[in-house]
Amino acid sequence: MLLPTTQVHVILLALLSLFRVIAPEYSRIAINNNLTQIEESARLGFVTYNVPPGILLSVAFKETHLGTIAGSGGNWGAPSSPQHRQTPGTPLHAARALSVAYERCGHSWVGAIGRFRSGLCRPTERGHIAYVIEVSNLINRVYRAAHLPSPLTNERIPSLPRLYALEPIGE
Repeated sequence: MLLPTTQVHVILLALLSLFRVIAPEYSRIAINNNLTQIEESARLGFVTYNVPPGILLSVAFKETHLGTIAGSGGNWGAPSSPQHRQTPGTPLHAARALSVAYERCGHSWVGAIGRFRSGLCRPTERGHIAYVIEVSNLINRVYRAAHLPSPLTNERIPSLPRLYALEPIGE
């Protein structure tokens, strides 16, 4: 299935419209200067690995502001391979990692996001659970802003357990 280039463009613009300010400022400038390349990377992620562009772009934005954070080397959050975890990969490495995670997590994009970040389809660490929630909510917001159906529509987004107040000490 081919994804129209205009749809990727609309999804990327929807993502960027949600953030009036992107800090650091050089990230916004770099994103604006590389819109065509970013769109093409998202399109290739879909064509090659069947990763919906809103998922790939949202994860990449959360990880490295689409490869524009200093020191990211253009990486979208995934290493070049599991054996070389400290070597930044390309946007297609991120797409491949999400695609493999989707398969291993029972065809769940929410599970894939968890595995992408923590190595587990159902993360147990509070920070990783929060990451899954934040990225999943961002994906839904992006698709809503683009007036497109979200690929997460039928998936359950986890919630963090409530923290109960500790009893006072010394009473």
